[in-house]
Amino acid sequence: MVATGSSARHEPVLALPADRLTEVALVTEGSYPCSPGGVSVWCDELMRNMPHVRFRLVAITLTDRDRWIWAPPPNVVSVEHFGVWDRVRDRLAKNRAPSCPPQLEALISLLTGPPAATLDQELAAFEPVLDGLLDLATDASLGRYLRFETFCEPVVDALSSSEHLNSRYEVTLADGLDVASSLAHLLSPLTIDPGPVDVVHATANGLPALVGLAAQARRGTPFMLTEHGLYLRERYIAAPNELGRPVLKDVMLRFHRLVVAVGLRRATLLAPASDFNARWQRAMGAEPSRVETIYNGIDPTEFPARQEPVWHTNVVWLGRVDPLKDLHTLIRSADLVRRKVPDVTYRLFGEEPPSSRGYLASCQELVRELRLEPTVTFEGRARHPADAFHAGQFSVLSSISEGFPYTVLESMSCGVPVVGTSVGGVPEAIADTGFVVPPRDPVAMADASIRMLASESRRRELGRAARERVERLFAIDAMLSRHDDLYRGWAARRTRPTELAVAQAGER
Repeated sequence: MVATGSSARHEPVLALPADRLTEVALVTEGSYPCSPGGVSVWCDELMRNMPHVRFRLVAITLTDRDRWIWAPPPNVVSVEHFGVWDRVRDRLAKNRAPSCPPQLEALISLLTGPPAATLDQELAAFEPVLDGLLDLATDASLGRYLRFETFCEPVVDALSSSEHLNSRYEVTLADGLDVASSLAHLLSPLTIDPGPVDVVHATANGLPALVGLAAQARRGTPFMLTEHGLYLRERYIAAPNELGRPVLKDVMLRFHRLVVAVGLRRATLLAPASDFNARWQRAMGAEPSRVETIYNGIDPTEFPARQEPVWHTNVVWLGRVDPLKDLHTLIRSADLVRRKVPDVTYRLFGEEPPSSRGYLASCQELVRELRLEPTVTFEGRARHPADAFHAGQFSVLSSISEGFPYTVLESMSCGVPVVGTSVGGVPEAIADTGFVVPPRDPVAMADASIRMLASESRRRELGRAARERVERLFAIDAMLSRHDDLYRGWAARRTRPTELAVAQAGER
């Protein structure tokens, strides 16, 4: 088993009846099946390689009209595509909205009032409020309150009377309308009920965690949380572009901070994709005994080591064209490298997801400003990641936030060393088989790239070491085996005692 972090003890897996399949609700947000990227790859690999598990997929996206780009495997028995910001759902709600219940009034008061001195103190106030909302979700009455009309008046009143917010911002009616609309939508995942499953497995904190928390409240369902990136950090990074006026940013980031903290403290098991994430989770209050790092894994046979040398001075990047990948820093570093290595070329493989529309154009504009058109090319989606990596003398990763990125493992498996940023689990993956540089630092990235280009023998040595590291530590079998153990354990504990007795008698 490839797992580091805390040395958590696990109960032995009990026997299951032969015809009893494990049932898992896998909850995503903004990834599978509507987006490319590492989390989607992880979801597909997990489900496709565990055909004995029945998966119920819950896909949270901006709207339920987002296009699917992945075809779920046959063992996905249901898909609930839940559009959090679906205005169509609002328009179809023609009945009169009920008045705001005390549970929601308490939440509004908390989010607009002065924050406590510490996170623990703030959670002491927030958790009873959340429990009240979970009670409404359990008896299926919460959904009828999640309407803009229900929130509007109490939110506007709370904002206008908030000394805390009025001392910091010029609070307007528009702020009240924005906050009311946002809260009505962001609480809606609490209404999702995937049914009586063995475990709810959320692939991110935040909104997916709300589904797990509601399942815990309804049926006592175990709730497993796998954080790939750091949800809260990414919300703060994205806030300048995703959120509007300062008051909305203040209230929404506070909401996300509290939900993330509760998710970390109440999840049955936290399975972060890196030790970096595990340390952050423990610092946010997660019980160490419930934290177990389970690294992402790949099949090295699908990413064979490159056999032929690359004679062109190619540098490869592959990923989702998204602000978190910070391609602007990569492009600026390419400009610096070109001054020392005039024949260098940067081949960038990947597509722009709908949520990042406009970022690709900004990258292309920067290439034009720096007159890098012959040096930096945007290749679109690669036929297969191995094809892209085999074309480079080394690969780069310029992200400002990551979990445990597949692109790094895939490049390493191909025997292509990596220059990556010191974010998330990237340093854990690369170790001494490549170079790690600070994020947002084009000079450091350029210096490391020039060093990588300076010696072919050094690149070959690092590439061999990278391939060996993947084979030794990051093969997919270990990842699948650990998840299978956990799923079966929860399934056995949900099976009725009489069924267990029959199964165990049959074994004897």
